[in-house]
Amino acid sequence: MGYTRSEETVLVRIARRSIEAILKGRSLEDHDMDPCRFSAALREKKAVFVSLILNSELRGSAGYLMPLVPLWQATMENARNAAFRDPRFTPLWRDELPEVEIVVHVVSRVMHISAEDKFNPREEGFLLRKGSRMALFLPMPWRTPLTPRDEVLSRLCREVAHDSGGSTAAEERERLILEGIIREQDTA
Repeated sequence: MGYTRSEETVLVRIARRSIEAILKGRSLEDHDMDPCRFSAALREKKAVFVSLILNSELRGSAGYLMPLVPLWQATMENARNAAFRDPRFTPLWRDELPEVEIVVHVVSRVMHISAEDKFNPREEGFLLRKGSRMALFLPMPWRTPLTPRDEVLSRLCREVAHDSGGSTAAEERERLILEGIIREQDTA
């Protein structure tokens, strides 16, 4: 299922305004942000990841692998988590927000796959787990050149091996089937 341009614009607006509200120390109260006014698609429970891009580099990312809450709420929560709780980065600064591009990845399902199975880094996400550690790849198909599949796998394997502290747990591979990649630049 794809989303209408209007729904995509609403999701990006929710993400940006929820981050902005925290940076300005206020609540998110806006007539346009009333969940009763959202389409049925935005009120459906969905797994979602929100990524923040600053100067063509990742600045924060967070998400849910399972559909826990409505899409609009998952987008709001994970925008805030990406901005302020991603342990790889310092919290987002107010002066950075105008330069940040927001990308919303809506996940339709997660499938376990074997080491031999292929995935398409242009259209699918990929999750590698080892013990309690995991590494995630989310596609950014507008970037050129695209990251080759083998390079993605190699990077994820290094991240999981480094983070797992020598764990002997077996690797688990999962493909994330995406039903939408919503790029803020495309909704403006």
